[in-house]
Amino acid sequence: MTDKATPAAEGQLNKSENSVVQVEHESSLIYFRPDTEELVLLAESASHEFDEHWTDLLLCVDNHHKANENYSSLIEKYGLLYAQPDKKNQLSEAEKAVQKAQDELAATQKELSKRIGDFDSKGAGYKDVVELIPIKGTSNRGGRALAGSRYVYVQKTYYDDLGAGKRHNVKISGKDRTSAGESIYQNGRVDLKKLRKQLTDLKIPKPKKQDVKLPKPADFIDIDKTLVEWAGSWNDCLGSDENGKPHSIDISAGAQFLRFTSNVGMSGKWDPNNGKVSYKGEASAVVNVASGTVNAKCFYPDRVGWPLKYEPESSSPIDMGMLRLILNTDLVGFVGASVQAEAQLQVTTFMSQDGIKQVLTGKKSDKLPRFTERRTTGAKFQKQMNDNDEGVSINAEAFGGARAEAFLKGSMQWLEPLSSLDQRHASADDKKAAAEYVDFCTIGSSIAGLAGLGAGATFQCDFINGKFGFKIAASLCFGLGAKGAFICEVGYEHFKNFASWLIYQLFALNYHYLEVIAEDAFKTFTRLCVLQVSKLKDSVYEEVNKFVEDVEDVNDKFNSYVSSVISDAENGLSSSRKRNQLADNINSNPLNLLDYTPEAKGILLYLLTRHGVYDHFDHKAYGPMFEIYASRKKAIINILHSIQTKSEWNQIMQHRTYDGSTIIGITINEVEQEIRAFLDESWNRSNEFDELELSLTNELDQIYARIKTNISWGYALVMNNTQEYFLNTNSNPYYPNGNSSNPLSDKRTYNV
Repeated sequence: MTDKATPAAEGQLNKSENSVVQVEHESSLIYFRPDTEELVLLAESASHEFDEHWTDLLLCVDNHHKANENYSSLIEKYGLLYAQPDKKNQLSEAEKAVQKAQDELAATQKELSKRIGDFDSKGAGYKDVVELIPIKGTSNRGGRALAGSRYVYVQKTYYDDLGAGKRHNVKISGKDRTSAGESIYQNGRVDLKKLRKQLTDLKIPKPKKQDVKLPKPADFIDIDKTLVEWAGSWNDCLGSDENGKPHSIDISAGAQFLRFTSNVGMSGKWDPNNGKVSYKGEASAVVNVASGTVNAKCFYPDRVGWPLKYEPESSSPIDMGMLRLILNTDLVGFVGASVQAEAQLQVTTFMSQDGIKQVLTGKKSDKLPRFTERRTTGAKFQKQMNDNDEGVSINAEAFGGARAEAFLKGSMQWLEPLSSLDQRHASADDKKAAAEYVDFCTIGSSIAGLAGLGAGATFQCDFINGKFGFKIAASLCFGLGAKGAFICEVGYEHFKNFASWLIYQLFALNYHYLEVIAEDAFKTFTRLCVLQVSKLKDSVYEEVNKFVEDVEDVNDKFNSYVSSVISDAENGLSSSRKRNQLADNINSNPLNLLDYTPEAKGILLYLLTRHGVYDHFDHKAYGPMFEIYASRKKAIINILHSIQTKSEWNQIMQHRTYDGSTIIGITINEVEQEIRAFLDESWNRSNEFDELELSLTNELDQIYARIKTNISWGYALVMNNTQEYFLNTNSNPYYPNGNSSNPLSDKRTYNV
């Protein structure tokens, strides 16, 4: 049985048929084992049981994948119905179908777990498998293992138990594969020239037990043809990683197990021009067979998303809208396999050459959130995570090989309400989405500089190293049983969406205290709003990102700008012109005000109403017919037009200070009187100007009279002098229904 056994006779593969030693026997069962570069000759007496073993194992994985795809397909159907409010009566049956599919998926996962074991973050934990390529089978095998038809996987313990008389191994290299000069794997690829030579020179020692038969001459031809085609397909499909580094062939135990759990055994017919396998579920994925990697794009908890509610200790739950997570992740080795095989997920960290990275790993869970519960209850959270929910760290060995590279990218998305005007009086077929999912923070594998973000928090935003960052507990994305937390950042390209999300949360609270953002982070955001409106052409947040500025750096910039605007001493004329420019910037795009905090609007009102002797000598401070402060007055009215509720009005007036702090010593009525006095100021007190100023002061009262007391949940924020504002009274009946949930079948966006 051993490779060192002295053969009684031998056969030799050569391109000349006359040189082959003829041996009379029945057709043997031949496999190739890529990791050891061995031909595996199987005895007829073991073939039936062997066939049943690998078939049963592969069917178990296949059933799991099919159940996952069915579940995902039904969620997609539900999502399409959910997006059409006039089809609410069909949702109940669609929900039942999804729930049934979820139960079936759970059953297949449980069965798979029995066969393969559970993932252990300290090591593989799984039962290793042996990867084989069928070369030749007997006619009584039902055609399930034809040459080159698919990959075969058997449990390593079962394989090792096939003793003398049942299995005979022959190394095609004649030496151990670790010998660089003899192995067919060179520089991360298969050396086809070396493979052909080794097959040509192949000598097969005769086994001691006669039950294992030597190959016939025709079998050698199959070996040559099959293995060269297989090796060529692996070489052709390797490609490069996201950094342009060429992938290498991976035959480690972890890579074999990843291919196995990716259902390569049932769907992985190799193609010399492709060598990749695709599958679809809530994760749309492509398996690079040769490199043992899977690139998956996944929705959590599903593409429809779920409502998020915050439960403060002192009040009732607060509705924070619909959220979902979308990930683009590379799955590698046992760690990657665990994501595909386990019922639940967790966010873990490991130390790489580039520092601390976060990756997804699987986690067995006895209870997952049922689809019906997700749709109604959603995800609820308190400010602090439980100590045992912080997740774990893993070591490189858990990847199942020397390579521990993986990347995790993605984003947290919220369902942003859209304009409602085109929803009214439209037919069911013509209705556009009332909301759409947009990114408001992104996830990266590296957490350098953000590792300490929101320690202990379930859902927390902070400002650190020039970025707004989030710590989001995995349980808010995956449901009960998930552990760890995603560390996310707000890049400047997503700052607009982040601002919209933040202000909408304030709106949902009717502008009361928002606990999910740290106090310093909230102040920094307010100051950035003011700095941004001071210089419209450049992105202030991009600059802050670039120079990795902290809270104090932003505060210094803010103080410097404010000082230059309110100076009435030696720089009085310059300050007046800066106030003019500030007003012009506001008036050039007043809709930007909808994404500003009440504190930022209060600061802007304070700056715009500063004036003195120098302003009267500033010719740019005058408008048509020498109306003084025309642009500034218009900017003030625009700020007032952006107010959504009376509660926001009060917040703005209470924070009409140079830094947004709460006013001390005067009442809101007195602040309003100061604004009226500024609007009433005129260079000339003729009747014409009196009427103009009177109309402005009257408008201030009219604005306050028309703004709402309560919020209109589910509608986009709009200026309060628009028709849409008056139409949006109660909650939006199309929100969150009527959303665009971007199904995986949409090839323009997500399908791979």
